[in-house]
Amino acid sequence: LNSTGQIRVQISDSSGNPIPGFAYSDCQTIQGDNLNAPVVSVGKLSSLANRPVFLEFELTNADLYAFYLS
Repeated sequence: LNSTGQIRVQISDSSGNPIPGFAYSDCQTIQGDNLNAPVVSVGKLSSLANRPVFLEFELTNADLYAFYLS
């Protein structure tokens, strides 16, 4: 993430339900002024291959400038 402030990320299924291992509570909070902050969750991103998902961002006094998946 390229961001400032405090951000958490959640990954939800096509029904809008948080996927276990990827809920806000499973994500480490990203804080400060970042150019390339990794998003760290309990779940493995590879387990979501070939399924539709939604990324949700919780921002507290924050700005999100960019994100990418790898």
